[in-house]
Amino acid sequence: EKFGKLRKLSEIALQCYKAKDYSEKSFNLTTKLLSINPDFHTLWNYRRIILKKTFSEALQHSEVDNQEAQIKNLIEAELKLTADCIANRNPKSYSSWYHRRWIVEHFGRNSDSKNNHQRADLKSELALCTKFLSLDERNFHCWNYRSFILKEKGFEPSDEIDFTNSLIERNFSNYSAWHRRTLFLDTNNIETLKGELEFVSNAIFTEPADQSCWIYHRWLISRVVSVDANPSSYTITEDRATAIREQFIMCQELLELEANSKWAMFAQLFLLQVMVRFGIQVETVIEPRTEAKNLCLKLKDVDPLHSNYYDFVNEQIAL
Repeated sequence: EKFGKLRKLSEIALQCYKAKDYSEKSFNLTTKLLSINPDFHTLWNYRRIILKKTFSEALQHSEVDNQEAQIKNLIEAELKLTADCIANRNPKSYSSWYHRRWIVEHFGRNSDSKNNHQRADLKSELALCTKFLSLDERNFHCWNYRSFILKEKGFEPSDEIDFTNSLIERNFSNYSAWHRRTLFLDTNNIETLKGELEFVSNAIFTEPADQSCWIYHRWLISRVVSVDANPSSYTITEDRATAIREQFIMCQELLELEANSKWAMFAQLFLLQVMVRFGIQVETVIEPRTEAKNLCLKLKDVDPLHSNYYDFVNEQIAL
């Protein structure tokens, strides 16, 4: 019975859309339907047409102060609708997140040269993002919307790094937060990279089996050797070589505590490949190639699912 009623109302809404009925009654009908099913793309489009018409009329027939009050009410109502759709119906609704962004883009700022100001409360939007990310830390719709709001608002990269700090300290497995850091770091600065390596090492020693930390660690190592590397001579600066040595030793220390840590061995294998390529020496390793070959054999026992990959690495090291 409920489904039949919903279907009938949907058909009426589509008929109104086709008839170009942009009345308040039709607008309210889209509100009712979208509150139930926020993934009805056509109705969002219909709603936006009505909103643009309402916005245009407000600008033409109202006093300036009244215009701003009407537009602000419009924005607040739309943001509330989409927030309810996201929170109560579908946190990953493409249509709801898009509509929210569309509202901020089209109505969120008064671009009048005499009265340029932000209508939408961007701080509240960031707070809403934080709330939804606490419920689902990998909600990419929310991350993308946060990026959009930050761009609208203006921000310092260090502030976003601090934000990811709070998320990572709460959960080392927050891969989205680790990835987020890669967008704002100055990877040309070796001191910045060393600081990040120390930060992720603390997480690794706390949760050595957590792959999110190790994936970020590998990315950092790739940044250490990608800048200042000379492909013709395969040389890097000494401060970067020192960073590689320190990370190799870190993996050794972890393996003394967790002898069968696949991720520690995997990271060490990658570091040995880097050492072979750039001729980096570590006191505890007599011959990096031999050490890498032995490590490949160990990894085949610990991680037999990827044994073919370790055979491939072994062959590459021999070249």
